[in-house]
Parts: sequence; structure tokens; C-alpha cells
Amino acid sequence: MALGILIAISRVLIGLAGLTAARGQQKLGTFAFLVIAALSPFIYGVMGFVAGAVGALLYNWIASVIGRIEMELETRATVQLAPPSPASPGVLS
Repeated sequence: MALGILIAISRVLIGLAGLTAARGQQKLGTFAFLVIAALSPFIYGVMGFVAGAVGALLYNWIASVIGRIEMELETRATVQLAPPSPASPGVLS
């Protein structure tokens, strides 16, 4: 969706330049260009969702055929150090 917003901004700037340069009936095409520019973040969002859904379905299908990715994780004991005690006032270290 962020890519769609960036593209929309560039399209709006191009469309506004076209509106200032166009005469008469040509402004209708430029107006349509601006409408598409305004809708492009939503279009890119839907396309991203569909691509993600297709990718997930494809992965799940392939994983069911050849096997899934497995990860083995182990925990490690961590050492907790006590915070240093504050130095007494007037004592130089």
C-alpha cells in the first residue's frame, strides 16, 4: 500500500500538470487519470493481498506434497548479573 501511495503522488503531480496544459475535451482524460491515481493505493493493496494469498496457498500445497519446513529451537540459560551498587558520595574509585 505504501508503494501505491508513492505512485499515486507521482500520478497526481503528472495529472495536475496535464490539467494545466490541456484545453477543452482533453481535460476529461486528465481527470480520469487523477481518479485512477487516487484509487491506486487501494488497487495496490488488493493486488498485494491477492499475491500474498496465492503465495500462501502455493506454499501450503507444496508443503503438503514434499514436507514442511521444521525448526528446532533450544533455550539457553542466561546469567543475570546484579546491577552495580551506586558509589558512596565522597569516595573516589
